Amino acid sequence: MNRKNKGPQENLDMTFKDEEQLKAALELFPMSGIDPSSLTQFNDEVVEGLYAFGYGYYDKGRYSEAESIFRILTAVRIRSSKFWKGLGAALQMLKKYDQAVEAYSWAAVHDDLFSDPYPHFHAAECLYSLGKIKRGLKALFSAKKIAEKKGSYEGLLSQIALLRNAWRKKIDSENE
Repeated sequence: MNRKNKGPQENLDMTFKDEEQLKAALELFPMSGIDPSSLTQFNDEVVEGLYAFGYGYYDKGRYSEAESIFRILTAVRIRSSKFWKGLGAALQMLKKYDQAVEAYSWAAVHDDLFSDPYPHFHAAECLYSLGKIKRGLKALFSAKKIAEKKGSYEGLLSQIALLRNAWRKKIDSENE
């Protein structure tokens, strides 16, 4: 079969049983010069297969590979908060904090129900790592408001309270 004449969505119309299959499929995915309209044609089974690999890479500490997979997924399903969170998490672990904040911001934007406090919380962590503590506090405030609204985030609310107190003390000590 001559795969070079087919678009990426046709070449990736498979499930991934192992890492070798994934690598072979990704080689068929042109990273530049692709028609953006073709990205939406990846079927859900392929997308979920890619997500499983991205999540697996992240879980195994292979953050660069996870980043690559999540970048593809965010291009294929731009409105998926889940994929933006995955990208943000990989970037955060790679200490690419500016990029992680951007990814978490997209995750928050695509959270249609405005019900997930975690993109705001993790963006706050990244902002703190960048030394942008005041902006981090604003992100923590957003996370807190969403978590309170949902009512099922007691552990996260405790973490937020601890971080807010510690960060405020740091700002106060820097202002003295």
